[in-house]
Amino acid sequence: MMLFQSATRPDEGAGSPSSGPLMRQIPLDLGPSDVLGLDEFIEGRNAEALSWLRAWPEVEGPRSPAYFWGGQGAGKTHLLRAMIEPTLARGWGVIWLNAHTCQMWDAVTPATPTLALIDECEALDAHHQHLAFNLFIESASSQAAQAARAQVPQ
Repeated sequence: MMLFQSATRPDEGAGSPSSGPLMRQIPLDLGPSDVLGLDEFIEGRNAEALSWLRAWPEVEGPRSPAYFWGGQGAGKTHLLRAMIEPTLARGWGVIWLNAHTCQMWDAVTPATPTLALIDECEALDAHHQHLAFNLFIESASSQAAQAARAQVPQ
């Protein structure tokens, strides 16, 4: 993509008949950028949350749902996006939902878990809220089924 900027020719004064704007092309690098990982996140008062995410999914207690909240610019989106690559590397699926889009990456097998990442919850419209609620229920049902299978004697 190119951005065109208007400029006046240096050899022509304003008021001469050919002193119209000269178009100059400025190349912009608008290609995909690398997604920042957990190691690029600046640790502050959120050390416990960052530690939990680095250990996930081998965390003590339930691994979902997990809620992250904070003011604008606190890094919530950064943390959620940082979970995509390591989750896909495990062969898991990922669903990314925010107020603007829903993206899905399939798991290696249908039986492999899928991580649902929901960002900008406060901005979700009714349709996206319904989808987020369904993802939440599906996650809770899956966790309950896994817990029940784990308690069945082999």
